[in-house]
Amino acid sequence: MGCNSLAVGMNTTHFYNLLKNRQNELFEHENTERAQLAAQAPTSAGDVGDVGDASVLDTNTDYLLQLSDDDRREVLEIRGALERMQRGTFGKCECCTDEIDLARLERLPHARFCIECQSDRELRNRVSQLHATPKL
Repeated sequence: MGCNSLAVGMNTTHFYNLLKNRQNELFEHENTERAQLAAQAPTSAGDVGDVGDASVLDTNTDYLLQLSDDDRREVLEIRGALERMQRGTFGKCECCTDEIDLARLERLPHARFCIECQSDRELRNRVSQLHATPKL
């Protein structure tokens, strides 16, 4: 265990506050996105305008929905981190069970894996995607 690792029995209040603050930001962000979608939605089929207007509206809607999906995924990760705090496993890598570096947790408090295991997972995902890509 290095000096940058989470000490056993460390008070997780700091990380709890980071997670809850980020969760609140995401909820506010989602409310803003919903309001933007509602403001852009035409009230009737005739309100869309021309084909270009409809295309811009579709693109904006797709973008806002993608942001919303990303926010929901992050909220789920935050909830998982809060559950790990309750179980006493917060700050431990779910793969190798080593402690996650404190700097990584500061940057990404809902991290589930140490940097080495996360890098391995990403590499395996890239390799499997390469193998799954059909050859012409």
